[in-house]
Amino acid sequence: MIFSDKKLLGLDIGSNSLKMVEIKHSNNKKELVTYAVAEHEIDLEGFWDQSKIQKFTEIINQIRKDANFSTLKTVVALQSKHVFVTTMDFELGWNKKMIQEEINRQSKFFLPYPPEEMRLSWNVIPINRGVTSLTGKQRVVINALPNFVVENITNLLNSCGLEGVALENQTVSLTRALIKDPRKSTIIVDLGHDSTTYSIIIENILRNSFTSNIGYKKLDESIQASLGTSLPTADNFKRDLGLVNLFELPKELSDHHNILKQELKNFYEQNLKIAQIPEQIIITGGGVNTAGFREVFKDFPVPITYGKITIELNMDDNKKQAFAPLSTTLTSAVGLASRDDV
Repeated sequence: MIFSDKKLLGLDIGSNSLKMVEIKHSNNKKELVTYAVAEHEIDLEGFWDQSKIQKFTEIINQIRKDANFSTLKTVVALQSKHVFVTTMDFELGWNKKMIQEEINRQSKFFLPYPPEEMRLSWNVIPINRGVTSLTGKQRVVINALPNFVVENITNLLNSCGLEGVALENQTVSLTRALIKDPRKSTIIVDLGHDSTTYSIIIENILRNSFTSNIGYKKLDESIQASLGTSLPTADNFKRDLGLVNLFELPKELSDHHNILKQELKNFYEQNLKIAQIPEQIIITGGGVNTAGFREVFKDFPVPITYGKITIELNMDDNKKQAFAPLSTTLTSAVGLASRDDV
């Protein structure tokens, strides 16, 4: 039998940094070829004009050159806050046509943009005794994506000369990278710069997702106001706190961590009420290394782990040592480049 190797590039564009990972797939093994992270100050909201596309193109092309990326085949992350995910319950006897008609009728009330400006898809979740006993109905998961997001990514890939083979909700790529046992119902918390996303995955299906505007930029702004300094200095101060033993956290940090903890508790309890019962929580993103973060969450009623990539990646010892500190930052890009079905 002749085995053909393939390489995939995972591209994850976050609110303040761009992450790229290239993985070689060979004989059911995955090898980390190269990776890179670059910070940026480009506003991601709305439609990207030619100026934004050009700025991203310059960054990506420079990364590809400096870190020796070789493949053009690219899987791109869709920011979780742009992908609307929810569930709806329908009568057990309803067929697909009846469900589609009802979703069409109600979509203008629950979608964040007019239905004609979004791409919507849905799937019936396999019958679950917990859901059926609670509601007596069948549950459908709905995904919707604004048209402008697809257009942004298409224009960017064309500008960079990359071959887009798939778009994927960032939470799905995190699921692939972080969840070892898909039978466990899992909440993934993705700590971002501008926002934090809470998602629940049951039987490997994303059931519900919520994005708050509490990201680590808010913490930097609080520290900036307290110290009367610049944002970069506030960010450095926050990072330096992780290098010392503190008897008491600065109020800005403890307040921020506690807000995130309360948001997680609310999301956890909301899912309990609809028979989506989390068995574990995985928290990922650079914020997990902020001083005092893990101590604040240690008494949560569900076991919490912190962003360990479970995909087996072959790499030499030098690369492994350099990759380890960035692993929570590169998690989504690793998940993207690890797809086996493209």
